[in-house]
Amino acid sequence: MWWYIVAGLTIVAAGAVAVTVILVLSAAFAALAASAVAVFTAGFVPVAMRRAGAVVLRDVDQGHLRVAPPDPPPPGRDPGYLSYYFGPAWRDCGDMLVAGGRAAVRRALSLRAKGPRSVLGYLLDAWRLPDELNSWPGVVGKVIFTGGLVGGLVGLVAGAAVAGTFLLVAALVFALLLGALLGGTWAVCAVLHLVELAALRVRGITVECPSCQRRVGVPVYECPQCQELHHRLLPGSLGVLARTCRCRAELPTLLLRGRSRLRAHCSHPDCRGVLPIGGLTAPTHHVPVVAGKVAGKTVHMLAAIADLRDDDGFAFGDDHTRDSFVNVAEQLQDLRTVPSTLPTAPLRAATFFVGVGSRRRLVYLYDAAGEYYQSSDKVSGLRFLGSTAGMLLVVDPFSLPSVLSRMTAEEIELPQHSTSPPDDVVSRIADGLRERDVGRRRDRIGVRVAVVVTKCDVLLDRGPVPHPYEVRDATGRSERSAAVAAWLADTAGEGGLVRQLANQYAEVGYFAVSAFDAFGAGPRRSGRTGRELSNDPPSAPLRWLLRPRAGAL
Repeated sequence: MWWYIVAGLTIVAAGAVAVTVILVLSAAFAALAASAVAVFTAGFVPVAMRRAGAVVLRDVDQGHLRVAPPDPPPPGRDPGYLSYYFGPAWRDCGDMLVAGGRAAVRRALSLRAKGPRSVLGYLLDAWRLPDELNSWPGVVGKVIFTGGLVGGLVGLVAGAAVAGTFLLVAALVFALLLGALLGGTWAVCAVLHLVELAALRVRGITVECPSCQRRVGVPVYECPQCQELHHRLLPGSLGVLARTCRCRAELPTLLLRGRSRLRAHCSHPDCRGVLPIGGLTAPTHHVPVVAGKVAGKTVHMLAAIADLRDDDGFAFGDDHTRDSFVNVAEQLQDLRTVPSTLPTAPLRAATFFVGVGSRRRLVYLYDAAGEYYQSSDKVSGLRFLGSTAGMLLVVDPFSLPSVLSRMTAEEIELPQHSTSPPDDVVSRIADGLRERDVGRRRDRIGVRVAVVVTKCDVLLDRGPVPHPYEVRDATGRSERSAAVAAWLADTAGEGGLVRQLANQYAEVGYFAVSAFDAFGAGPRRSGRTGRELSNDPPSAPLRWLLRPRAGAL
């Protein structure tokens, strides 16, 4: 019987050895499958991300480099595309993570019949292979391949964990780098804006609306292609050096890159008037033309601009001014056709550039109706007084009682003239400037005043009242100014006006002009003495106002 025992023990030992071998093979297959699947999974995830990134970044038809503005844009949002680092970069990062993650999941776990086989599909196919074998080889194969399936699943989880950790770290590093780049871009935008503001401040450059006479901090710019309005065309999230409008037009965000060449509007919601083209490129000089009714303010403006048009650097500031003065030569041929400024007409400044280089200036000329200066309340409502840097005080010589009485006594035919005394206008304007605390210099108003005696061609041609330059010889600017001041004080009997101006204003200059000299002020022969005299050019008062203070009288 002993051999039965030996045979049984041998069979048991053989079975144990076989089971051990099978288990060892299963474990080895499991370890091999786990390592292979883990390596494949961990390596495939970055590959999937790279492929997804290539697809996203090449998807130019979807405009991945641009985030289109909403239509219509919400309040406070300009119709421009977001700059790449302020939106599209984050979206592309998310798209790559989502697309790459989906591709990795499909390649690892998908059981669909269509498309490439997944890792799990290969593992299940391998696990099903022993099902085709009969009896014990099938069982042994099933045990071995079951170990491989378990090992593959473990490797799949381990590889996914390693790949997920890698992607998480990579995403965090990318987010930190992108955030740092975004912060640096914001800093560059802020520096560019501050440098531009500092340059404007140093040069004393501002821009005011010719329509509402209020200062405009940031103009509203109009796209030249689609006419969309951009309320803050500055370096920022919509572009650092340039912005892409909804219509795909490129708009510069800096004055140095040509922003000033765009059509600009007032930023005040109740106005939206058109600003001078080229504003914020030259210091502004606001000059009201002050006088009573029918004193010749509008005619003097026409003559002054006509006299300036041939200067180097002269250019109209806006289309409204250009259209108003395009036929200035024809208008000055017959002064009776020049319409008076109506008090009901909207007050809009005439804007134009004069000078070249560092002497270039943007001039605002305000021609308010004479009715505005007949009431202190109306004068107080003139907003442009707060920006006044110089003033043209137009004096109609035939509004002065002494001159008028002598001319009418001789039955001299006179042109249409004002009936408003200039000293009343001067007092109201001075009160208005003091209310707005304009240019205080000690006890005087620090605003230059050019006193312009108009219609001097009549004084030169005929009548008992002499021309200002007939009373005193005058060659230089100082002598000519003194001659006109003496004429007002002595001949015209307006010594009170001269003293009032001297006491109220820091600088006062006097001029004798005629609108007929707009296209060249040549000598004329006096009808009384036969002497040849020249009026001051119509632009001379304005040129004097624009001179640096070191060149004052």
